[in-house]
Amino acid sequence: MAFAKGGLGVGGRHTALAVGGVSPSPHPLPLGEGFSWLAGVLDGGAGRRYRGGVIPPLNERGVLPPGVHWAEGWAEVQERFGGTAWRLRLLQGLRNALDNLRNAGCRTAYINGSFVTAKPVPNDFDACWEEAGVLALYLDPVLLDFSNRRQAQKEKYLGELFIASDIATADGIPYYQYFQRDTITRETKGIVGLDLTLLS
Repeated sequence: MAFAKGGLGVGGRHTALAVGGVSPSPHPLPLGEGFSWLAGVLDGGAGRRYRGGVIPPLNERGVLPPGVHWAEGWAEVQERFGGTAWRLRLLQGLRNALDNLRNAGCRTAYINGSFVTAKPVPNDFDACWEEAGVLALYLDPVLLDFSNRRQAQKEKYLGELFIASDIATADGIPYYQYFQRDTITRETKGIVGLDLTLLS
């Protein structure tokens, strides 16, 4: 079964969802008042093991250093980025989407945006997912609805989820790479990788 890949509407290509494909995942601040919840985010959760090492602290710009930083599991994502009631609500929306993706065969997702930064009140979350192994029959159609600036996704899941290999920019950069660059400064930054098979 094929589906239209929307993104920003650049490239307008169609791709068939693979059955049982192999995921190409590469596995290699001072606090101001009112920001005390960020202590665990900024200190990197000392000693927490992630695939390839310990997840690093946010840098002086309040973002993860460049690279994909692999979470051990959902509890680590919650502990690191769920420090407020609003963030926990966003995490629940993200978890609902990730559960659907996992049940449809997805094994890998990446979390991005202001949600994985020092911003105390992010508007939403941004994520992308690898389509290898995903069966469209089991996938929530909302996750393939990129119309109206992904409004249906925002209403149902409180965030936006893109296909990792879909084209994000006019010069052909896929979301997986696009997420690793600051859209304002153009500097590189990190994202959180999550092995969906570890969700429990």
